[in-house]
Formats: sequence, structure tokens, C-alpha cells
Amino acid sequence: MREFRRRILTAFEHAEMAEDNEKRAALLTFLIVGGGPTGVELAGAIAELARYGMDKEFRTFDPAQTRVILVQAAVQCGACGKMRDLISFPSRISSETPSHRQAECTSLWQKNRDNKYAQ
Repeated sequence: MREFRRRILTAFEHAEMAEDNEKRAALLTFLIVGGGPTGVELAGAIAELARYGMDKEFRTFDPAQTRVILVQAAVQCGACGKMRDLISFPSRISSETPSHRQAECTSLWQKNRDNKYAQ
């Protein structure tokens, strides 16, 4: 976990020094593969840190611009018909996750049975 923290904070520090907006956007994009409990927790932690934990730490950019992309196999929620994460849990639990509710800085990319990705 210490390595995750180091890499995330280093990305924010490098984004502060980046002169190019495209490079900054790349540094502020985090890709997490796996929509299980660990992937969802990590995605939520990064999004929360960016939105609330570092809001006054940087001068050249707004940390809320951070994008967190969560990639997983697609499973449809039986309750509402939306695609859902935390597929190992019942739909009543997975429907409460931030990505199911479409958190502002978290994107959920899912791979369907045809091996195509959809957002």
C-alpha cells in the first residue's frame, strides 16, 4: 500500500510541475483494473483524496480534475438494469458503490462478453 501512496502522490507532484495541459491530464488519470472490493475501494480513495484531501495543496491545477477509470467485466444489475461493479456481492450492495451512482470523477469501463469495452 505504501507503493500505491508514493506513486499517487508523485503523480500529483509531477502534475504541479507540468507545463503542458495534456501531460498534466495524463498524470492525473489513474487506471484501475478489477471492479472487486479492492479495486472499488482504491478508486474511491483516489477520487476522495483528489476531491477533498488536496483541494488547497496545488497552485497550478485543481486536483478535482483527476480522472479515475475502473475497468472490469460487465454484469448487469438485476434491480435497475445498469451495469454494476462488485459483482461478487448481491446487487443490493453493489448498487451503493460510487461508480454505480456515477461519481463525478470516477469512470467505469466494462468489458462485455463480446470483448468490447463500454463506458
